[in-house]
Order: sequence, then C-alpha cells, then structure tokens
Amino acid sequence: MDPCFFFNYHYSALGALLRAPLGGFVFSKQIKVGATVWLAVLSLLLVSSDVILSAQTLTVLHTFDGSHGQYPNAPLIRDSAGNLYGTTAYGSAGYGTIFKLDKAGDYTVLYSFAGSPSDGSYPEGGLLRDKNGDFYGTTWQGGATNGGTIFKLDSSGDETVLYNFVLNSSDGMWPYAGLIDDAKGNLYGTTSAGGTGGGGIVFELENTGAEDVLFNFDGNLGNGTFPGGGSLLRGNGRLYGTTSSGGSSNLGTVFALHKSKIANVIDFAGAEGEFPFGGLIKDSAGNFYGTTQYGGDLSCHAESSGCGTVFKLDANGNETVLYSFLGTPDGDDVIAGLVSDKIGNLYGVTAYGGTGSCQNTPYEGCGTIFEIDPTGKETVLYNFTGGADGKYPYGGLIRDSKGNLYGTVAEGGGKGCGGSGCGAVFVLKP
Repeated sequence: MDPCFFFNYHYSALGALLRAPLGGFVFSKQIKVGATVWLAVLSLLLVSSDVILSAQTLTVLHTFDGSHGQYPNAPLIRDSAGNLYGTTAYGSAGYGTIFKLDKAGDYTVLYSFAGSPSDGSYPEGGLLRDKNGDFYGTTWQGGATNGGTIFKLDSSGDETVLYNFVLNSSDGMWPYAGLIDDAKGNLYGTTSAGGTGGGGIVFELENTGAEDVLFNFDGNLGNGTFPGGGSLLRGNGRLYGTTSSGGSSNLGTVFALHKSKIANVIDFAGAEGEFPFGGLIKDSAGNFYGTTQYGGDLSCHAESSGCGTVFKLDANGNETVLYSFLGTPDGDDVIAGLVSDKIGNLYGVTAYGGTGSCQNTPYEGCGTIFEIDPTGKETVLYNFTGGADGKYPYGGLIRDSKGNLYGTVAEGGGKGCGGSGCGAVFVLKP
C-alpha cells in the first residue's frame, strides 16, 4: 500500500482535491524543535540554531495485522475507564472496523463493515459516543448507492444505517469527517462532495431520521469547497469548520455557519497556510486553533508551497500563524487537528517529515508529534522511525488528564499488509 494511501486512494475518487496547483508565499519564523541525537551533534546544533531536545517515552499499545483491521486513519476517543475506541479504514471483511482497546491492552473488533448495500464501507472519520455507550459515525462509501452512510453501533454490537447518502444527489455524498451532536440527539456533519454545487454540504440528521441540508458549498471559489476530515465545532450559536479548497485564493477556508448563512472567517492565501484539512479547537477566551496541510514557509518544498502551519484565530477574526513547519527535523504535512492543555500548549502530529528514515516522494520522514507553547515555540516530542513504532500518524491525538497523548499510525508497526505494516495504536507519556 502506497504511503500516500490516505489521500491518493480516496482523493483520486474526489478529483485529487488537495493536489491543486499551489502558489507560494514566504513566512519566516524561529524554530524550536527537539529530537534524540548524539550529544556531539547537539553541541554543534546549539551553536548554530535554536534546537532543543525533548526525550519522551512512546509505547505501542496495539499493532494491527490486517485480519482484524488495518490503516487506522481517524482520531481515537477515550471513555472514563480509560478504554480507547477507534476505526480502521480496512481490515477484517475488507471494508473497515470499529474497535476497542481496553486498559489491559486487550483488543476487540466491535463491528466489521461488510460493504453491502445495507451496511457501509471505509469509516474514515472518528467516532461519537453518547451517554448510553452507543457509537455514531460515517462511512466514506458504501450504503444503498455507494454514496456513504451515517451509522449507529449500539452497546450490544448491533449496527444500524441511520442514513444513506445518494450518489451524485443534492443531499451530499462521501462523508469523510466524524459527527457532533446536540442536547436533543441531532447529529451534524459534512460531506466531502455532492450537494447542489458539487462541493459538499453541511447537514443535520434529526433524531427522527430526517436529513436537512444546512448549506451547499458551490464547488468553485466563493464560500469554499470540499470540507475535509475535521469534525464541525459548535460555538456562539454557529457551526465552525474548514474547507480544504475554495475561497478567494482557492486555498481553503475557515467558515462559520449560522441559520443557513455562511461567512468565510479566513480565506487562506499562502503565508497564512494552504488547504486546512483538520478540524478546529476553541479555548475559553474564544480563540480558535487549527492546522493547514501546506503553506507557510516556502523554503520547505518550494515546488509545492510549504510544509504546513499551526494558526490561531482570535475572537475578532484576526489570524496569526503560530508556527510554520520546515520538514526536517520538525515535520511536514499537517493533516490532523490539535489538542490543548490547561495552560494553552498545543499538541499535534505531522503526517510526514522529521528525522525518520521513511521516504515518500516528494516527502521524507515518518512523521512527528509536536508541542507548540502559547508564544509559538515548537518542540518535537517524538520522531517516528517507521519500525515497530510505525509511520504516518494521520489521525491526530487525544490527551488524558495526566498529559498522556494517544494516537494512531496508519502504517508500519509490523510486516503485514504487503510489508508496509498495517498500523498501530500508541501512547506518548510525558
């Protein structure tokens, strides 16, 4: 399986949405990174640059072998007892799984998708779990017309398709991201394509089973197009999200939706970042934080347009680039969203880059885990090697009360899945 599986496989079907021609802007920022290197190398680095090392302990909690799941691309969730839940895009019957990993490390497949018209295929988004222990999510394809589904998995392990998206219809198709809910049990999400403009939709699935299209993206520039892999965020009576393309420069947007009216909070234009694929988080002061896959400092991958950014959007709509990535040694290609701690530090992953030995033309490196403090200084907490620890952490992180960071790598961890490895679940302990 190609290391670009997460994009090249799925987004070939979406017309290579994230591979549009890229512009270039330069954004310079001081770098503070960390890695485990020899002391002699450290001495040289400290003379010439602001490089700080950070030793962290990463433990692989589970390695996938393909027979019970492979390629975990979505973020995990965690219950109050410390059990982890997630999805794999493939494995078992071939069309993806929902799994549980308990505190003791015991792995259970809660459901295996069959890809049938009454089922679904390829659950790429994360899970939503309600107070009864029922799970809700989306499958990118499958269902009655292969347009994707919204599903429920109850605490007994019974799966129900709550809604079938119709291929090439006005109600949207191919939901890539996970869901959020409200106090009444209504579900909200996006589809990556379809709708009246072909550029995807924002939808509500009422607890009665009826779907309401809240907004149609026009498929051109304007208000954005092709909402990506991040779930929506609710705040101030609005739904906030990102589109991975569109906007005034066709480099993506952050949008706010209120009563079927949408406003572009950010139209990305290169230096601010390009192609935001992950979702947003919000702090108690009303500031939003997110990532862009490309953009920032053009000295990284000048042939494309930078290695990605972490940005802040304040309550007044003013955007600040907190950090621009440079590929080596700090990471490249920021796909997933962020998590934060109580004092405002941000944590995330880069899909590629770092000092690992993986090579994924035109990118190098196996991915990193990073921290950015409130002043914008970055520390690399971990560089994936592509060995037993895996490679390509597409799904992002979650954080517990002790500061432990949990996530997945889409490949590596073993020799299955054609030798590329089927992925793994890990924890990084501070």
